[in-house]
Parts: sequence; C-alpha cells; structure tokens
Amino acid sequence: MKKVIHNNKVCSINDFNISIFDRGLTLGSGIFETIMITKKSIPFLDYHWDRLITSGKITGIKIPFSKNELEKTIFELISHNDASAYELGVRLTITEGIAERGILAPDDIEPNFFITLFENVQNNLPWTAIISSVRRNEGSPTSMVKSISYMDNIFAKKEAAEKNANEAILLNNKGHIAEGAISNIFLVSKQGTLLTPRIEDGALPGVTRRTIIDNFSKDEVIEEKTITLNDLINAEEVFLTNALMGIKEITKIDSFFESKSNPKTTSLKNRFANLLKNGIG
Repeated sequence: MKKVIHNNKVCSINDFNISIFDRGLTLGSGIFETIMITKKSIPFLDYHWDRLITSGKITGIKIPFSKNELEKTIFELISHNDASAYELGVRLTITEGIAERGILAPDDIEPNFFITLFENVQNNLPWTAIISSVRRNEGSPTSMVKSISYMDNIFAKKEAAEKNANEAILLNNKGHIAEGAISNIFLVSKQGTLLTPRIEDGALPGVTRRTIIDNFSKDEVIEEKTITLNDLINAEEVFLTNALMGIKEITKIDSFFESKSNPKTTSLKNRFANLLKNGIG
C-alpha cells in the first residue's frame, strides 16, 4: 500500500516525514488502534472509537477528529490505494505532538496522526504459547491503553519466538493471568463457562474481547474474573482474541496445558464469523 494519511493529507509512503521532536518518537507518548475492514465496512468501529476516546482521556492526548471523520478518512485511504482485498486493516497512530524538550508537554500542543493500510492475511492454524517472564503492571494506567510504548509486548513476543511459540501470556505483578503480548485470553472451564481476566488485573480492553462479551452473553456464561495459573492448567480449552485475527485456539502452553479438541472455541469462531457477515448487534 503506497499511500498513507498524515494529518488529513494523503501522501506517498516515501514522502512521509515525522519530526525529530515528535513526542511519540522521543518519549513514546502516543496511542494507536489496529482496525479490521471487511468488504469495505468497519464492523468494530464503535468499539475502537470508544476505546480511543477513553485512551485519550487517560493519556491527555487530543483526538483530532470525530468518529464520522475517521470513517471517511479510512475509506479515502482505501480509495487512494485502490485496495480490493476482502479483509484489510488500518493502523491509526496518534502522537501527543511536537515539543522540543521536557517530560511535560506545553498546554497548546497539537496531536499528529497517521493512518496506514495493509491486507489482513491470516493463518488459520492454531497457536502455541508460553508463560512469559515479562510482567504486566496492572496498577499502571497504561495497562488500559493501546499505547505505542510497546517494549514489554515486544520483549514477551521475542521470548515466545525464541521458544518456537506463537504467543506469550503475561502475568501481572500478583502472578495472575493478564493477557497475551498481542491478544486477550479466554479459558473454557470444565463446566463450559468462558473465563477472561478482569481489566483491573491488567487485561487491555480488547475489541474482540468486548464483542464476545456483549454478543454471546445471552447464550454463554461469561465471567470476567481474576484467573490463576491453576485455572489455566485445569482449563478444557484456551483461546486468544484480537481485532485482526478474531478468535485463535491455543493447543499448547509450555508443558502444562495441551488440548487437541476445541469444540467450544470452534463454535465461537463460527458464530463470530457470522457476526462479521451479518453485522454486529
């Protein structure tokens, strides 16, 4: 994809420039969203927008457009790239803006934003995971924000790759399950209940996580609760979620969890696909 959006202007990816004084670059002060587009519709836009507004309030970063303006800009970018794949994704990044020195930004700072487009190609094979040595700080406000300060997630993902696993599961400072490096986590208990960590335990408020809770709670027992390693060991099934891959089954976690049959996860994946096809609601 050769065209990007920078502060409402379409430009070539080769002509895109970021100031060396941008606080996203110098201090990691920024937020982002990675958004799925299906058949040129944006099925989860409301969820992404709600999280973006919340992230802006937590970080103090201004959101420089309305939801309708964001939607219009995304479709403009698709048009300029002449993109026709069934599934696309956009990465929206908003930085706090430009300031030369200091931890605190000036009151009149204006945010910068850019949007890039890519084809959302997914591997349908199940994943394996490890328990990472990296810990999620559940007491930090950034645990609730899709922050561009992503070093913990990078460290965890590298650790998984070194052990030939697809994903790393992070515990919080109390040793409870928080989330994956790029995903939220769900367990299926022996009673068939869906369990997922609380936001207060360090879980990012994920878009697909929220979609499952909002749309499947009528037919499924879903509990947001503190989840221990023992809960994970005794789970019948484990799956991960994020906005691009939807639902991804886990077949193995280190040496203590293994599942070759995932009937509940398979059923949820099919129902989730129907949501995308027929509309969220």
